[in-house]
Amino acid sequence: MTTLTGAGFDSLCASITTALLSFPERLKPVVAQGNRTQLDIEGDRLDPVLATIIRLAVDGLWLSENFNLMRFDGASRQLSPSVC
Repeated sequence: MTTLTGAGFDSLCASITTALLSFPERLKPVVAQGNRTQLDIEGDRLDPVLATIIRLAVDGLWLSENFNLMRFDGASRQLSPSVC
C-alpha cells in the first residue's frame, strides 16, 4: 500500500487525477464514494453542516497537495488539542 505522504503518494494522486480528467465517464465510482463518505460523516452524530465543512476542508488539503499548490508539514497536519 502506498503511504499517505511522499513521492509515491504524489504519483498515485497524479495518476488518479489524470485518469479522471482523461476519462470523465469513469468519474461515477468517485462520485459514489463521495456520496458514501458524506453519508458516513453525517451518521457520526456531527451536525451535517459541520461534517460537510470538515469533508470539504480535507478535500481541499488533498487537492492543494495533489496540484502542488501548498505543502503542509507534519505539525501543520495535527489537530490542536483545543479542537479535539
